[in-house]
Amino acid sequence: MKDRAGPSRKRGRPAGRNRVPLSLEERRNRNAQYERERRAVTAEATQQLAEAAGCSPETPTGDLLLHVVAYLHRNMQPRLGEEIADLRRRNTLLKAQIIQLENQLANLEAADNDINDQQLAAPSASLPGPSSIPEHNEPEQADTLISEESGAEMHLLDDK
Repeated sequence: MKDRAGPSRKRGRPAGRNRVPLSLEERRNRNAQYERERRAVTAEATQQLAEAAGCSPETPTGDLLLHVVAYLHRNMQPRLGEEIADLRRRNTLLKAQIIQLENQLANLEAADNDINDQQLAAPSASLPGPSSIPEHNEPEQADTLISEESGAEMHLLDDK
């Protein structure tokens, strides 16, 4: 049969069916031991809190807790105010950046529209029309191109 409480029990009596009940004195001793352990843990935690708060270890627990709560209130409130001010400052900077980028976009769109208007107004000057393209009557005529990168001449044959 498997034990329900597990292999190690911190409190209470060991599991078992045929155990003898504790006497009143044994129960009182057991409870007194538990209370001593609980108070030792509480005293150690209070001492660590007093050290962290910069108080004397002999400071009463109530006064120590009041001191710690007041310390937390003093130090937490300015941080929240600073965080809010920082977020507002960032928000203002982001709004200014949005306005600046919108202005740049409007300027780019206006410049693009101006270029398109100029191209539409003078299409014959900027674009070669069919009359400006030379016709080749010879079956094989060599055109000479100079490569920009190497400066070498290249001959192209036109098969018309």
